[in-house]
Amino acid sequence: NHHQGAFNNPKLKIHFTDAMIYLENNADTYDVVIVDVPDPLEHGPAYKLFTKEFYKLVASRLAPGGILVAQAGPTGPAFYQQCFSAVSATMASIFPKTYLSEAFIPSFGTTWGFIIGSSRLTNIDVCVEEIDSKIRTRINGELRYYDGITHKGMFSIPKYLRRAVVEETRIITKDEPLFTE
Repeated sequence: NHHQGAFNNPKLKIHFTDAMIYLENNADTYDVVIVDVPDPLEHGPAYKLFTKEFYKLVASRLAPGGILVAQAGPTGPAFYQQCFSAVSATMASIFPKTYLSEAFIPSFGTTWGFIIGSSRLTNIDVCVEEIDSKIRTRINGELRYYDGITHKGMFSIPKYLRRAVVEETRIITKDEPLFTE
């Protein structure tokens, strides 16, 4: 019900498996890798997917100009210290270009952060009209959420998040993982 057929696109490949092992065992390259995993809980299945080693592995599997988009935890004023700035610093240690964004996630009742990493991506800050034009030419039908104005808002993160990212010193690694509660 939530995806409304989005997974039916023949261009989309979804792999329900351990991402680290999957990437270690094949040399396929990708234009886009989207990492949306559970929080990095100490005994959970996903904490290794928040590490420098994992992001480096993903970077090695990206096609030229490819991007990694990773969820980076809640960004609300009471929760952003848990994960967001550390994920940002960790991804910035691997990718020459990183971009911060957030969106309100109704099922969580708060804003959630996302970090985009790339070796070459430079066009995140495109004008509203350009986004709207691309949507008109590439999408059949109407999008209910995303447009040029929404795009600008997603990358206009609050001052407290920008400050936290600048001040962050943690780099998440296999030997020094990040765990949230």
